[in-house]
Amino acid sequence: MARFRGIGTILIIMVFFGACAAFGGVAMFIVVEGAYRGYQSQSWPATEGIVDEAEIKTRTVKNDQKKHHLVIRYHYSVDGRPYQNDKAQFLDNVFYPNTSKQAIVARFQSGHKARIYYNPANPQEAVLITGFPLVTFAGGLLVGLLFLVIGVWGILLARK
Repeated sequence: MARFRGIGTILIIMVFFGACAAFGGVAMFIVVEGAYRGYQSQSWPATEGIVDEAEIKTRTVKNDQKKHHLVIRYHYSVDGRPYQNDKAQFLDNVFYPNTSKQAIVARFQSGHKARIYYNPANPQEAVLITGFPLVTFAGGLLVGLLFLVIGVWGILLARK
């Protein structure tokens, strides 16, 4: 039994699975790059800073589902030059469990002093917690790999 697929159908299939593969590849790149930067941050020098804001903001999305987003801002100075930043940790808002967000807010309260780790080559880049959450790294890598595999698999099947 012969199968007939028009060029338009094949093109749509290739674009869809190509987009899946591209999404997976980009997601894996972002996660690996964030983990690498988190690893580098473990050797960064520290300075004292002040936490300006630390809270979990909640918004309602489709079907009355709640989304929780960590919002943290702090200021510090390096060699007398002032800086501001809003990063708690590398990969901190990607697959980050709500309990981890709550722990960060409890640990870094508004108006309190905090140890700020900054990139000596670019002091504007800083974090409150060095390293990266392993669960976020693993989860992001798995999701990226899944989309990449589905995309490549679909492209290979569409070519037959």
